[in-house]
Amino acid sequence: MYWDCKKLRRGECTAHAVAREPVEVYKGVPELDHSHPPNQEESAAEQLTTTLKRKAANHPEQPPAQLLRTKMQGLSYGVLSQLPSQPALVRTLQRVRRQHVPAKPRKLSTIGDTLPERYQKTLAGEQFLLHDSGPPDTDEEEIWNQFATTINKTH
Repeated sequence: MYWDCKKLRRGECTAHAVAREPVEVYKGVPELDHSHPPNQEESAAEQLTTTLKRKAANHPEQPPAQLLRTKMQGLSYGVLSQLPSQPALVRTLQRVRRQHVPAKPRKLSTIGDTLPERYQKTLAGEQFLLHDSGPPDTDEEEIWNQFATTINKTH
């Protein structure tokens, strides 16, 4: 594994490291290695962003605004100043969530096969998805269109 100081590419620091099992080998000009103090706020902001991404991946049912609200309470102004803007964080979390949500099934007959188990149960653990109650001779695309129209009318 290779690591570079964030300031390496700007020419402000020469520190970088190479990790090889079981020993870490540091490279760079010894007199210039990390000639700058660490930015604790920037590090905390990066850790928070990583935590938010993991939370969004593990709980795609939670809206990004809810994740941000719970994780950003009590942060110092220094850490907040190092975070991306709120709209950028929301977009990042939405992108992560989309990667962990199942795709819309193409056929009703395969919905039980393609939908993960956690989406087939209620919060109480009861089976939610039991069967397709539509008439067997109805075109599946027509059912999807009716469903989408109904959802759009209610929202």
